[in-house]
Amino acid sequence: MLKFQHIEYFMVLAAIPLLLVLYFFVLNWKKRTIKKIGNENLVREMIQNYSPRRFALKFVLILAAFALAVFALANLRSPKGVEQVNRNGIDVMIAIDVSKSMLAQDIKPDRLERAKQALGKLIDKLSNDRVGIVVFAGRAYLQMPLTGDHGAAKMYLAAASTDIVPTQGTVIADALKMCYTSFNSKEKKIQSCYFDQ
Repeated sequence: MLKFQHIEYFMVLAAIPLLLVLYFFVLNWKKRTIKKIGNENLVREMIQNYSPRRFALKFVLILAAFALAVFALANLRSPKGVEQVNRNGIDVMIAIDVSKSMLAQDIKPDRLERAKQALGKLIDKLSNDRVGIVVFAGRAYLQMPLTGDHGAAKMYLAAASTDIVPTQGTVIADALKMCYTSFNSKEKKIQSCYFDQ
């Protein structure tokens, strides 16, 4: 059954009678003005390009456009029109170590930056897949739940630093548990978790 999503917009249709009153007021004003100017035949000759029919047609078209705009805003829709989109991608949870040890420069520029670069390349290769991020040191935190917005994922990844986790340590097990619980168990997708330390 068809239903309007925003029936409150129909209150605006109450303006139509006001527009009709305005239309007849303008017509009456024009007639009175013509009489005030002087010779009615002379005035009509001067305004011979004016057509009452065209003026009425314009007004009808404006009213119709106004009413159609209200109906469009009310958004007529069918509940059966909802489609279920099947996604073929996989869900990938990334766990990244942000402890102070990641600032070691045995890999240039440092371990954390190199891990972020590698994970950025990984995200670029994901097409129809969802990605989530867990950061960990002495505790694990879900920094971003699963999403298909890869731009946001790269933004959160770039923001990962050793300052965002106050407790030092390396709780890999907690990070992996958080990755696991972030997956939807009802969906049969490949579950992946990548971490670097």
